Amino acid sequence: MPYPVWLAGQRITAARLAAMLPAVAVKTAFQQVASSTTLVNDTHLVLPLEAGATYLLDGGIYYDGEYSAGDLRADWSVPSGTAMRWAINGPAPGGGAAFASNSSVPGTHLEAGTYGLGGVNALTSLHPTGHITTTTDAGNLQFRWAQRTSHATPTTLYQPSWIRLRRIA
Repeated sequence: MPYPVWLAGQRITAARLAAMLPAVAVKTAFQQVASSTTLVNDTHLVLPLEAGATYLLDGGIYYDGEYSAGDLRADWSVPSGTAMRWAINGPAPGGGAAFASNSSVPGTHLEAGTYGLGGVNALTSLHPTGHITTTTDAGNLQFRWAQRTSHATPTTLYQPSWIRLRRIA
């Protein structure tokens, strides 16, 4: 059933129409991490979550770095008590076959997955999908990332990486 629920005779308002639109965050500038495995908040990929709501997540993350060296770690920061099941489809670390990571850990930070790189200046992509349910706390869905292995060649996330939330309940 679409969100919000419409009842017969209900007035069409700007607020109800706006509630039907997905929320989208688009990266407008590149961001780099070098010689660090400490997860950092992405400077653009953050969206608000309402308390007591359910969302579907999808997106496209575009990145590059040193082939089979720095790679990429990714996870999410969410409000306390949030349940999130997610997967990111992308290359395996070290240039292996396609890889998908799953997590359904409730809490403020979710388990990090690791992803490979196609090589320096070889743009690679990840495609996150997920289902998010918040409880009593509102807050932000924040994409976090770092190098999997510390390496002097930076791992770079590029514009127009994006994430999108569609509220379903």
